[in-house]
Amino acid sequence: MPIIISEHQDIMTDLALEWLSRYGCPTVRIQDTDFATLNLIIEECGNVRTASSETKQQYWVRRGREQLSPSRPSDKINNGIRRYLFQDSLTVSRALEHSRKTRMGNNHTGSFFAEKETNKLTNLTLAGTAGLKVPVTCVTNNKKTLRAFAETHETVITKDLRAPANISLKNGSLAATGVFTITTADVETMEDYFAPTLAQAYTPKQFEIRTFIFRESLFSMAIFSQNDEQTSVDFRNYNVKRPNRCVPFQLPKETERKLLLFMESANLDTGSVDLIYTPDGEYVFLEVNPMGQFHWLSENCNYYLEEFIANQLAQV
Repeated sequence: MPIIISEHQDIMTDLALEWLSRYGCPTVRIQDTDFATLNLIIEECGNVRTASSETKQQYWVRRGREQLSPSRPSDKINNGIRRYLFQDSLTVSRALEHSRKTRMGNNHTGSFFAEKETNKLTNLTLAGTAGLKVPVTCVTNNKKTLRAFAETHETVITKDLRAPANISLKNGSLAATGVFTITTADVETMEDYFAPTLAQAYTPKQFEIRTFIFRESLFSMAIFSQNDEQTSVDFRNYNVKRPNRCVPFQLPKETERKLLLFMESANLDTGSVDLIYTPDGEYVFLEVNPMGQFHWLSENCNYYLEEFIANQLAQV
């Protein structure tokens, strides 16, 4: 019986469940808003026993984890205590997930913590080791180094090191503006020393590619972001009024092999990968999002990924 751990509003989970229902396959959905009873025993030999230790089950972790604390934001609990208890629950959730993946092997797909702990810089080095080309990247906290990097490369971009900023302030909020170019003039406006900042040599492109990976299967889409000034640097600078044209795309088998090798080295069994196809016909790896949205890829390319995933989960 498949078990899906998911955000309560995730549309791909909803659609996959519809297919599982059509197959007559009983399924359990654990939402991130549901309180879960915890029973975890570590035996003398180190084995982990939980309420459900069935190795023949299929697990799909889709943007969620078990809610192990009964408290809610409306409860009258000191915020400091709430944060402390939340970190404790993360420790337990991480142990539960590790135990399941170790016990179930290929029957367990996805990871809440892979999403939270993915490291763009580490992934670039792993992708390069797997044989994929990656952009020249500089991370620095001083103007001298950043100025030299900007002077060395014709066009330089910058983006978040970890995740897009979304910070609540007393009188408003601070949100990331996406990927954008920087010039030596921009660098000169900065202090001599600052928080670690990522700069990357801009990679010219014919188009961008989004590849969704589930276990050993790859589904790719070409995104013609160059046709719009707003999205030409990065398709994620979305133009909702004039969306980019997106079509199915087949990566070369050798590039797919390198991507799967990268996923293995990154200890990932699912994720959404962003690539660039250059004017010279090269494929350049940008980053991976272990829990990236792929509903739009499925719809634009008629891949019916929700049906594909349901088929995978229904098999034991």
